[in-house]
Amino acid sequence: MTVPERIGRYRVMGLVGQGAMGVVYRGRDDSLDRDVALKLMRGVGGAEHGARFLREARAAARLQHPNIVTIYEAAEHEGAPFSAMELLEGVDLQQAIEAGLRPDPKVTLPIVLQLLAGLGHAHEHGIVHRDVKPSNLFLPRGRPAKIMDFGVAWRAGATAATGIVGTPNYMSPEQVRGDSLDGRSDLFSAGLILYELVTGEKAYQGDSVVALVYKIAHEDADLSLLPRGEKWGRLRAVVTRALARDPQARYQDARGMQDELARALEDLGGEADWTSASDRGLLARGPLRPPAEPSTSVPPSTPAASGRAATEAAAVAVEAPPSNRVGLAVTAVAVMALLALGGLLLARRSRAPERPPVSVSVAASTDRAGSPIPPPAPTPPAPARTSLAPPSLPGRPPATARPSPHPTAAVNEQAPAAAEGRIGRANELLEKGRYAAALAEARAVLQRDPGNAEAKMIAQEAEAATVVETRLRNARSALGRGDRETALAEVKAGLAVSGNDARLLALFRELTQ
Repeated sequence: MTVPERIGRYRVMGLVGQGAMGVVYRGRDDSLDRDVALKLMRGVGGAEHGARFLREARAAARLQHPNIVTIYEAAEHEGAPFSAMELLEGVDLQQAIEAGLRPDPKVTLPIVLQLLAGLGHAHEHGIVHRDVKPSNLFLPRGRPAKIMDFGVAWRAGATAATGIVGTPNYMSPEQVRGDSLDGRSDLFSAGLILYELVTGEKAYQGDSVVALVYKIAHEDADLSLLPRGEKWGRLRAVVTRALARDPQARYQDARGMQDELARALEDLGGEADWTSASDRGLLARGPLRPPAEPSTSVPPSTPAASGRAATEAAAVAVEAPPSNRVGLAVTAVAVMALLALGGLLLARRSRAPERPPVSVSVAASTDRAGSPIPPPAPTPPAPARTSLAPPSLPGRPPATARPSPHPTAAVNEQAPAAAEGRIGRANELLEKGRYAAALAEARAVLQRDPGNAEAKMIAQEAEAATVVETRLRNARSALGRGDRETALAEVKAGLAVSGNDARLLALFRELTQ
């Protein structure tokens, strides 16, 4: 790839990173004597996409706040849209977590307070970030924390189907359902970050995208890992309210959550320091969990995983020379949006392309009539499948093997043969691509035995397959009308469910070449 000498009025100093949607360069603004990050979009979506990129970049440029990365300019270079923004030195919060963040709430809570301050400013201007996560919060040396990557941001009220979806680990229930979003969705994501900094664990985890998305849509976070004791009471209350699955039960604005968290920090003997904590020993090896009070028993926890979760978006950093402190990087703050889709595709488990794997799309946590699919119950590891359906989801029990009885499964014991017969038929229907009929059979079993893991898996797989087929059909229809932007959005939504579907991948390549 040829590196241009100039982009607009900026002199290009080198490549920082590239992804499916564009390239990020390090640039120099000679007129103002400063380095910048230059995000150049290439070959995606045509004129409409470029115009939308410029509109959103200019909207984000109006967000002048100490806790938001500054966008200096949004313009075009040789017909391609680009934006120029701050180039920061430091680490992002994800890098800090992976390096071993100090387990001191006096260090970590001010970071979340700064995040809330920046989000509050964006929300007041009608902008919802939609992808709040640790890798999108930068910790510059000696400066306030900065929210990065408003590249997937959208106007309040937009649905998940109208733009790029966020990172599953930090998405809100309404976001995975594909509902209309407002600032309270970002506050849920901020609550998930707060939970992780306090407990050392992600609030929602799963061994597949479907398991993760399903938990967010249907289950409450496990609050038992939060530290106990009188001085932790207010912090527990903040986390609990922030993670309410009903947006009406959450904080209604960032300021409310920010004020309560500041009081919780005071209870723990800290102060709401609005400067970066990086110069005060932000990084230290060891688990994230705060020390328990002598009289309180807190369940043990393992440190956060050193690698990115498979469902998280990719990020790019240019590493500093080895002589610098561990984790120090000069990061172009715009790279995350460019590589998010590529990271999502690479993170998916390898699955057979003929039929989409078990999953739930961001718009498919309910059936077509709006009734929720019964949420999955934890099940022990199961042997490999021997039935007709391929082993597209690890841990799915064979049709002839029954999981441990559910407490409410006494009724099912009266007719195990009938249930197994329905499961067998559901598997056959699934194999033939008759997803609606397979779903009906699985739900018939679940009405009698809500804990039947096999029926749950079939129901999830049938629902996911239906969503993928719908997205593929919509994409082809849009492409036939010449609407490449809508077609690409449909393909992305389908790939979020089945990242290895050959038909979707082929269409994605066609649309992005």
